[in-house]
Amino acid sequence: MPIELADRTRGLRTPDRAPASVENPTSVVFTRRRRARVAEPETTSPLLAPPPRAARIQEHPGEGVKVGRSALVLGWFFASERELELVRRLYKRNGFDDVVVEASHVATMSKPRGWYRQMRRNVRAQQQGGASHALARHFDVIHVLSGGYLHLYTLVGSGVGLSYDKLLLDSTPILPDPVSVTRFTRSWLHEAGHALPLRLVSQGAHLGFVRARWGAGLRYVRLRERLSRAVGREKPELGHFRALLGLASSGDFARVAALCTDRIVGAASEKASFVFLYNPDDPYISAADVEIVASMARGAGFEAEMVTVGYEHVRTLFKKPKVVFDLLGPATDAGVGVSGPTPT
Repeated sequence: MPIELADRTRGLRTPDRAPASVENPTSVVFTRRRRARVAEPETTSPLLAPPPRAARIQEHPGEGVKVGRSALVLGWFFASERELELVRRLYKRNGFDDVVVEASHVATMSKPRGWYRQMRRNVRAQQQGGASHALARHFDVIHVLSGGYLHLYTLVGSGVGLSYDKLLLDSTPILPDPVSVTRFTRSWLHEAGHALPLRLVSQGAHLGFVRARWGAGLRYVRLRERLSRAVGREKPELGHFRALLGLASSGDFARVAALCTDRIVGAASEKASFVFLYNPDDPYISAADVEIVASMARGAGFEAEMVTVGYEHVRTLFKKPKVVFDLLGPATDAGVGVSGPTPT
């Protein structure tokens, strides 16, 4: 029986007015004390911004070195390379020897057309010369922050054979539906201090724009798929995504979100567990969505631990790393921080 999501439109929460000033809102970790050579991230609309330069930070121990715990971190929207490097250092200092940190580009992960392009790239990466995708492997921990949830689906939904023993969902899920994307966008605009767009465009009008934009993207993707099938170039690895296309085109985003989550849960190992780390008052996400995804994990026979915090969106890792690493199990120096720019 498909899981019906709660009334999605009631989940939108937008403050009446933006704060007078917000320091560097798209960079959630660092203060103004930046080196001159580091460019400030652009503050364009998350739905219109071009994807930033690809950021993959990966470190493997050399041959003959004993391999410790492994982690894949899928970053939040608008994370800078400097912030992702800090995440890698935090993991290294807390007992993880094999750490991969991936950026989640908002312009790719916030719409169906972007998912489609990313998933086709994933398939091509596995077909060239018989090589497997770089992430087609087992990780002890996968840590998804904010939009990293959608990033994870584009991997497992395109046949990338990754698996995990623990999935830490930090300030997420942001589900694949227009309401979740609209909620994120309006919360981001508020935190960034962009009060004028919020005053000029109501929640309902904004949601209608996102739905129309997604509808156009879905029509494009379905046309591409029909053409690929006609010329014999249909990719069987995208069969799951094609099923989602039909549901999304009919507006059944409750089932889209359920199938997406089912695919993510299906990548878990037999001994896997799930941890949901979130602030119930976080305006970027819906607490009801957190409960729905947790119930799906439990329904599949896995343990799902719910941990609530008082920190802002994705900031727990930087303000209280011990909370995060205690949840990930025993490590060499659990909860050790790193020196660097002062967190906000």
